[in-house]
Amino acid sequence: GSTAIASSSSSTASSSGSKVVWCATSSRLWQISNTSASTDYCTGQGGFVYASKARAKAREQEKQAAYSALGSLVGAIKRKIEGNWSNRLACSGQEVTISVKVNISGEVTAVKVVGDSGDDTCRRSAENAVYKASPLPFPDNPRFLKWLDQEFQIIFKPGI
Repeated sequence: GSTAIASSSSSTASSSGSKVVWCATSSRLWQISNTSASTDYCTGQGGFVYASKARAKAREQEKQAAYSALGSLVGAIKRKIEGNWSNRLACSGQEVTISVKVNISGEVTAVKVVGDSGDDTCRRSAENAVYKASPLPFPDNPRFLKWLDQEFQIIFKPGI
């Protein structure tokens, strides 16, 4: 079926007279009619609906700044975990993906090895390393917390 999305950049109302609002996703900003079908489509695409283009752009810029801030700390986070990993040989030759939940101060609240990466000894070793490394470096802007969901994943490939 077709989706009723208004894409005109100059109109302020659709042909039925309903107001136009803005849908913003991480990769796109476009106008939609202010109907439940259109706004449901927007949120279904991972987007947010805004009354104005300026507000939509500001929110997306804040989101990108949050991801950038976390991205700039990935190296420091990995180094801190590796520095607290007392049994790295347990994971030698294995790739381990670790899901980490933290609070705003970087305190680790939950750790889980994702999928079937690593054997049991490796998994326990990796989880213990993350807990020992707490608190982890984390963006200090409290506004970023809503975008980062307090959870992220890190992939490790310990050498011999």
